[in-house]
Amino acid sequence: MSITLTKNTKIRLWDLLQTVEDISEDFTFGDMLRLMVNIDGLEDWQTVQLLRCPNLSDYIEECFLENPPEGSLESEYDTDFIKAEFSIVCYSERIDSGKKGQDATLELEVFGMAENTEGELESFSVEFTPLYELRDVPFRLSSDHTFLDVSKREDRVTRPSWMPRVLDLFESVAFEISMHGSPTARNQNLKDLQETLKRYKEEEE
Repeated sequence: MSITLTKNTKIRLWDLLQTVEDISEDFTFGDMLRLMVNIDGLEDWQTVQLLRCPNLSDYIEECFLENPPEGSLESEYDTDFIKAEFSIVCYSERIDSGKKGQDATLELEVFGMAENTEGELESFSVEFTPLYELRDVPFRLSSDHTFLDVSKREDRVTRPSWMPRVLDLFESVAFEISMHGSPTARNQNLKDLQETLKRYKEEEE
């Protein structure tokens, strides 16, 4: 069975294993988070455990802030849409040689898309983006997947014969937004990174 995600969709427990066939054009990142925390049949603590996201409530609160406090984190990107896409990373050298180890991995990645200075769309990680900036951004599901052969350094895009389940999408979004723990920890990590880059540039000069 499959499901199309819309602003009016309600997710029941058994819907988590349904394939997502499509996402409506007016569906946003904020709509995705609303679905994630309103699964019929699950208590809040069960949702947190299911998605392995201890700080989920903190991110939900941040996403729906109407008036972020002065001095809040701001993204360097003007996000056009959020995109979910499968990626396959293959190690053909390991496969051909019979070496032990994982031959390939399949991941559902969630990332932002924004125009660069040349007017072309490019992807970026949303891990450092405050969620109130993404609340009204459209959420898209890619019909293609990226294939990368690490051994041959070849990258190509093809059309897959599968689509993610509702649970796959929920888990991928939860992983991406909570990569640094809580929003407070994320902000501190970004500040530390910016200071490190600043020192590096000063040393280069």
